[in-house]
Amino acid sequence: MKPDAYRLKASVEYLSRRLLKSLKPGSYGFSLFRRKWGARLSAIRTGYGLDGIVIWPRSTTVRRAAVPYAAFALTVVFTLSADRNYPVSVPAQHPVEISENHRPRPTSAVEPAAGRPSEGNAAAAYDGTSSGLRPRAETDSVEAAKPLARAKPAPAVAVAPSVEAWRRHAVAWVPRSDRPMIAVVIDDMGIDRKRTARIIALPGPLTTSFLSYANDLEVQTGNARMAGHELMLHIPMEPERPRRDAGYNVLETSLPDRELMRRLLWSLNRFDGFVGINNHMGSRFTADRKGMYRVMRLLKERGLLFLDSRTTPKTVAAEIANELGVSFVKRDVFLDDTPTPAGLARQMREAESIARREGAVVVIGHPRDATIVALRQWLAHLEERGFALVPLSAIARLSSEGRSP
Repeated sequence: MKPDAYRLKASVEYLSRRLLKSLKPGSYGFSLFRRKWGARLSAIRTGYGLDGIVIWPRSTTVRRAAVPYAAFALTVVFTLSADRNYPVSVPAQHPVEISENHRPRPTSAVEPAAGRPSEGNAAAAYDGTSSGLRPRAETDSVEAAKPLARAKPAPAVAVAPSVEAWRRHAVAWVPRSDRPMIAVVIDDMGIDRKRTARIIALPGPLTTSFLSYANDLEVQTGNARMAGHELMLHIPMEPERPRRDAGYNVLETSLPDRELMRRLLWSLNRFDGFVGINNHMGSRFTADRKGMYRVMRLLKERGLLFLDSRTTPKTVAAEIANELGVSFVKRDVFLDDTPTPAGLARQMREAESIARREGAVVVIGHPRDATIVALRQWLAHLEERGFALVPLSAIARLSSEGRSP
């Protein structure tokens, strides 16, 4: 293959990614190659994970080089669709209303097709009210995409449909009053696929908190639920230090109300079955009363709990959750701030001490090699040391009922 052909191949891949990431469902766009190529790359995004591109050479010289790589470019597009390297979103099919579920339910008696609302439509379906949400009529509909194949989830607690969503999605557990409870939450799940799989393979129930902007969340969370773990949604929030990158669709204190709600709704619609959310970073945002009030109002309407990772002593999460009646739990121990065997062992001893003293403890760790090794050894001996490993919802349930764990 000639050097020019290699460069053309790279240009096709690069422009395919740029175009498809920038397009909305049902739209098309085009971009010119460098002048040297004298060709145009056109792209169309259907919104159903099936997209296409066309190369339009302007000269016979370029045409001879470009045509053989049209098939390659299409392969790039299909790979992007399969790996979800750019958001593949589907417009809502029916008018929606706010409910206790993670995503809005159709008001029509017709059963909705599978698929999630698009990022843009999630914001467009709501108007500004005291909570930033009011149903807006939608008359257009399109056939939704088939959902990703996912593993069969583990049994959840059997409760009536009117019960809060976090109770419905809680992993079943048997209360034991004679044992202190330890809830282990693993943050930042979903980005590092290999370490995420290693966490899922650990004995449970753990509480696995998946970052909202990770790929293939339906598949990954389905695997976690099938392994007996509870699900949380890890939402990026603004840190105190602006240079720290919190990720995609970060909740920021400077955002207008409508944009804040658009980002929050985008995260909440990423997958189903989670009991609540906790903050990824967020030392600035969780200290902002206005922003946290908006978040808590929506959690209350959807019946979700909030776990405060406590990345700042100035957090107002507990205060606002109490005002609005949102189920609330706080982090007690970070396992791996010092991700060494000695540091992890020290934090695990601290967690056991708090559990014996208070009756329960919430610890947060991350999918790191040292953490995974230490957790495998620690979890294997928790029961014989007199502790009960429980999902986070177990501690939230006892707290909401006014009982000591």
